[in-house]
Amino acid sequence: MVAALGATDIFMVGALGPEAVAGLGFANQLGFLFTLLLFATSSTASVFYARFLSSGELESNKLIESFALIVTLILATGFFLIARFFSQTFLSFYSNDLEAIAYGRDYLSILAFSYPLYALSFHYTTVLRTSHKTVLPMIVGSLSLLLNTFGNWLLIFGKLGAPALGVRGAGLASLLARFLECIILLAVVFRGSTRQVLGGLGLRRPLGSSKLLALFARTGLPVLANESLWSLAVTAYQAIYGRVGTLQAAAAQIVVSMEQLVLMAFFGISSGAAILIGNSIGAGKIDQAQAHGIQVIRFAVVGAMLGSLVLAIVGLWVLPAFGQPETVLGFAKQILLVLSIFLCMKIGNALMIAGVFRAGGDTKFCLFLEGGLLWGFGIPLTALVGLVLKLDVWAICLSISLEELLKFGFAWKRLVSGKWIKALDTPLRT
Repeated sequence: MVAALGATDIFMVGALGPEAVAGLGFANQLGFLFTLLLFATSSTASVFYARFLSSGELESNKLIESFALIVTLILATGFFLIARFFSQTFLSFYSNDLEAIAYGRDYLSILAFSYPLYALSFHYTTVLRTSHKTVLPMIVGSLSLLLNTFGNWLLIFGKLGAPALGVRGAGLASLLARFLECIILLAVVFRGSTRQVLGGLGLRRPLGSSKLLALFARTGLPVLANESLWSLAVTAYQAIYGRVGTLQAAAAQIVVSMEQLVLMAFFGISSGAAILIGNSIGAGKIDQAQAHGIQVIRFAVVGAMLGSLVLAIVGLWVLPAFGQPETVLGFAKQILLVLSIFLCMKIGNALMIAGVFRAGGDTKFCLFLEGGLLWGFGIPLTALVGLVLKLDVWAICLSISLEELLKFGFAWKRLVSGKWIKALDTPLRT
């Protein structure tokens, strides 16, 4: 749903011009970094949740949940401070367009207050999903999206007597949507049967467990490093677009917001695959886990081929609705067509790394594969194409996509080898 909220904000501020679109896109890079680090924390924790719940080790599960909550709250505090007090510095990394930066700063000044709420929602959504309660998070997320969309219409443009707040209105609508989402999830989690697997805010217990710290760190630190390198690389790609020009950056933000809607649908499959594989490994069914991993990726790649076709066709049809100048729409069409061609590879990589390999505990391989290819190949090539050779946006997008092609080959070889399945020492006891 985070992708849908971001896409809605970008779509509805389109009437304010390409500078507003670019500014919100740059501002949303901070939320993107935040989301990826939350995902790293929760996906690491979910590996343990799935295994411990399948083997009946509830106390071990509570310890992991408590520590994951602590890490989540620390991340929320850090990103709130950046968004609230250092947004100008952050946004200046992406562009030197003062108007775009001003739009992004106004948006973040309000959106910052939603980060702690979003962090809690993300954490407890993971807890619910690993407890096989998947419907509620989907319903709550849908309500949040509807409220955000209505709030954008009301507050950006000043409908029904409300003040016309522009990009600040988009930030306020997102804050209200996050507040509703968080309150509902907290009420359900702490009043339902899920309470039995929660460690809660008993901070002394997890911090006093050396076994917990060692096990979570051994698995989680490579994941956090992996997500940090990957998310920083993605934002570096956006910075390259921004340095090429504001119109090119606006086009990239529009297309990426549509692409992320497709990607998020498959990330749901990734979470489900991680739980399924984690349960199999926890029950000692290694051959079953290997079979599940290969089946999930085959299914995902076939589904992604269909998703690529839908993205290209629907995207070309939807682009004019963003209300951008023809120059921006022309750039967006180039980016959209190249992204659509390589989308199946990108989705396959995401599921193998974030779903299958992490569920198997193969986090160090993920770190070296993704970090090495991104920073050793993708970023240098894209910087050369965009900033030195100054080629068209389709060439910039192609250079980004070639890294995904290489990554898929290495990841698939690892998948079929079965080397990604690692053992965890359990249970945890103090």
